[in-house]
Formats: sequence, C-alpha cells, structure tokens
Amino acid sequence: MSQACEFIKTLEMRQGTLIGSPEETAYQMGYIGVDQLIKCAAEVGKSDYGRYLQNLALEEPQLAGIISRKAK
Repeated sequence: MSQACEFIKTLEMRQGTLIGSPEETAYQMGYIGVDQLIKCAAEVGKSDYGRYLQNLALEEPQLAGIISRKAK
C-alpha cells in the first residue's frame, strides 16, 4: 500500500495533476464549464484542493482576464 501511495504522489508531482479529481476530469471532458469548475472550487473553500481547482480554471485564457479585472 505504501508503494502505491508513493507511486501516485510521484505521478501527481511530475504531471502537475491530481489523480482522482472528478471535477477536473469533468472539466477536461467538457461535462462542466469553467463557471461550474469555479463554483466547485468555491464549495471546497480555501483548501489545497480548492486552490488547485481555481488554478485549473485560471488556465482558461479568457477567464484569466476577467478575474484579474474584477480583482482590481
């Protein structure tokens, strides 16, 4: 079990993605849009996972400009 955990941890670090993130998978497959992804991130708060989902949403070029304007 310990080896499996280390393997998953190594994959996540190398690829910069999380294994077992249903929101990320749904977003990448087009089942949810960036708005729904942001809503999911807000629901989990300021946890590492919430920040991960927010960063994923910010990778969307059009949205990045909108959010940075709202932050000013």
